[in-house]
Amino acid sequence: MVIDSDSPVPDLPGMSGRHIARAGADSFHSPKLLRLFTWWQETAQDHAPGFADFDILQHPMLAPHLFVIAPRDDGYCLRLAGEEYGGLFNLKKGHHWRRQSDDIMDRDFSLYLDFVSKQAVPYYSRGHLALHERDWLHFESLLCPVAETVNGPTLLGACARIGG
Repeated sequence: MVIDSDSPVPDLPGMSGRHIARAGADSFHSPKLLRLFTWWQETAQDHAPGFADFDILQHPMLAPHLFVIAPRDDGYCLRLAGEEYGGLFNLKKGHHWRRQSDDIMDRDFSLYLDFVSKQAVPYYSRGHLALHERDWLHFESLLCPVAETVNGPTLLGACARIGG
C-alpha cells in the first residue's frame, strides 16, 4: 500500500497494491467518480451530507459504479453493489468485513473503512488486482462518508476500471 497524503492513513498490509489519499478534484481518471465527489462537496457544507440527500435519479450514469457500505458492531456490510463494483471486486451485497477477521484483506479493509469514517471526508484509492479468471485489473475508487447511524457513518462510494 502506498500512502499518498499527509493524513495519518494507517499502514494496512492487506491493502497492498493501492494508493490512498484524501480525494481532490484532480484525483480522478473517471468522470463518474468526479461526479460523485463533486456532489459530495456541493452537498456537504459544514458536515457530511445525509444518505437521503443523494438521489440516484439525478445521477443515473453512476448506478453501475455505486456501492454502499454500512457499519456494523463488528465491522461493515456491503448493502449495495453496482455491476462495476461486483465485476471488479467479485463481492456481492451482504458481504461483511470484520475488524477481527483472520483474513488480512477483510480485516484491513474494515480498518480502512473505520479510518475514512472517522476522517469524515472522501478518500480516493487506485490500485490493481488479479482475479483467477482475469488478467490484472486497474481501478480507482472513491469513499464518501454520509448519514450518521448508530454505528457511524454509512459510506457511499463509486469505482471504475482505469486504463494501464
